[in-house]
Amino acid sequence: MSWPLVTDFSRMLQTPKMAFRDPVLRECTVEKNHLGQPKPRSGNFATVYRGYRPDGSEFAIRTFNRQADQRRERYQTVHNYLKDHSIWSVVNFSYDEKGIRSASDGKLYPLLTMDWVPGVTLFEWARDRSREGYQEALAIGADVWLQLVRQLAAHNIVHGDLQHGNVMVSSEGHFKLVDYDCMAVPELMGQRNLEIGMVPYQHPGRNDQTRLFLGLDNFSGLVIYIALRALSAAPSLWYTHVDSTSYDKLLFRKEDFAAPASSALYRDLMNSPDNQVRDLTHYLFQLSHYDLHKIPPIDEVLLWCNSLEDLITKRDWDTAVKLVQRMGPGEKIAPHLVPHVEQAKQRVACRQALERAIQQGNEDEILLSYVPHLLDDYP
Repeated sequence: MSWPLVTDFSRMLQTPKMAFRDPVLRECTVEKNHLGQPKPRSGNFATVYRGYRPDGSEFAIRTFNRQADQRRERYQTVHNYLKDHSIWSVVNFSYDEKGIRSASDGKLYPLLTMDWVPGVTLFEWARDRSREGYQEALAIGADVWLQLVRQLAAHNIVHGDLQHGNVMVSSEGHFKLVDYDCMAVPELMGQRNLEIGMVPYQHPGRNDQTRLFLGLDNFSGLVIYIALRALSAAPSLWYTHVDSTSYDKLLFRKEDFAAPASSALYRDLMNSPDNQVRDLTHYLFQLSHYDLHKIPPIDEVLLWCNSLEDLITKRDWDTAVKLVQRMGPGEKIAPHLVPHVEQAKQRVACRQALERAIQQGNEDEILLSYVPHLLDDYP
C-alpha cells in the first residue's frame, strides 16, 4: 500500500473518535493551530501533535511520514527493555502497529504515543543561553549531556540519532531525549540501522548499511558535548557560526570535517580560551577519519586531554593511573614522573582494596587494607 500523506492523518485528528483505534485515545482532544486545524510539528520521519487526555494531562501523538521495515518489532523490543530499566533521559512511550486511521483510504497505520516533554529543543536552549552570554548555564548543560550519554552507555542503549532537535530541555534544565526511531537495545545490536541520523552530528562513515552497535552514539555525543563546552567558553561563537549565517545546527557543518584547514569553526575552536576544548577539538577532527567502530566514548577522549604531570600535581591519582594504562607501546613516562606514577598505583590499589573490604563487611581486611600514608591525603 502507498503511505498516507501527513495531511491524511491531520484531517483525521480533527475527530479523535474516528482517528484512533484505542478507546482511551478516542476521548482525547488535539491541539489546534490558528486555523483551527490540528497543529503539526513535522520532522524528517514523523509528524508530532500534542494531545490532551480528559484529565488535562498532555501526551505526544506521533504519526510516521513513511514506511520503515521492522519498525514494529524494534519498537516493541525497545519498549520491553525500557520497562526494566530506569533511564531519566528517556520518556515512556507506546507503539501500536494499527493505531491511527488515514483519511485517504480508511486503513489503520502505525502510531506512537508518548509522554509530552515540555520545554524547548537543545538548539533553542543553546541559542538563548549563548545570546545571553550565560556561560555557567552552558557549562552545566555540557555536564548534564555528559551524564546523559554515560547513562545510556551504562544501560547498553543506543539512541542512534543524537542531534539538537531530539533533545528537549525543560525550564529547570532537565534534558530529555525524544524520537526513538533509531534506538537500539542489546537484543537489536547487529541489525542494520533503519536511519542514518542527522548530518553533521553523525560520523562521516555511517551509512544505510551500518549495523547497530554499542558505540554508535560515541561520535554524535562528542560533537554535541564539544559544542556546548565551546559555547560555555565563548558564547559569541553562536553569533559567528549560527546567527550570522542563519545556520540551523549546533556550530558544526559537514564541510568542517571534510576540510578542517579551511574551516573557520575549526580555527576558532583551536583558539578557544578553554584548553580542554582545544584538545577535544583536535581529537574530534582526527576521529572523524577513524573507522566508525573505533570511536571511543567521551570519557576516553577526555582522558586523552590530560597531562600526566598535571594529574599527579592535582593528586588525581585515579585518572593518572587510567592514563598510564592506556598508553601506547611507543609512549614513555618521563623519568622524573616514574616514582610518582608508582606511588599513584599503590594509592589506587590500596583504596580499591579498602573499598572491597568495606563492601564485604570484613573488619580484619579493613584494618589490613588501611595504610595511612597512602590514604590519609586522598582527595
